[in-house]
Amino acid sequence: MSAEIECNKALHGNACGKADYKSKRLVAYCIPDGELPDKIKEGYALVLKNFKESGVGAYFNDLYLSSDAIFTSMGMSIVWCFVYIGLMSMFAEKIAWCCVILTQLGLIAGTVLLVMARVDLVNDWNDPDA
Repeated sequence: MSAEIECNKALHGNACGKADYKSKRLVAYCIPDGELPDKIKEGYALVLKNFKESGVGAYFNDLYLSSDAIFTSMGMSIVWCFVYIGLMSMFAEKIAWCCVILTQLGLIAGTVLLVMARVDLVNDWNDPDA
């Protein structure tokens, strides 16, 4: 069963005809859908080979070849996200309290050092022999 080829009659005149194979529309191109007739297979293979050897075609072919790794890494990112959330839910409170305690100890030590420095300054200022 051949389908009507949609084409711009202003560009092609009355050259619009019937297709020899079933196709589906992808962007503005007709892509073969199913088995191709023998007279078209060779030309299609040549076009596909040239596309894969071009810069853009090589890029898309590389994406296709690495699609398993890309999809696996996307799935693993979700897994690692949940692992991180789980670990943070177990340890976040403890880490936060450690930060609070260390900050408090630092503030206390700073206060003690500043008081000792003030006492030294007052003693030096009140002692005329120094």
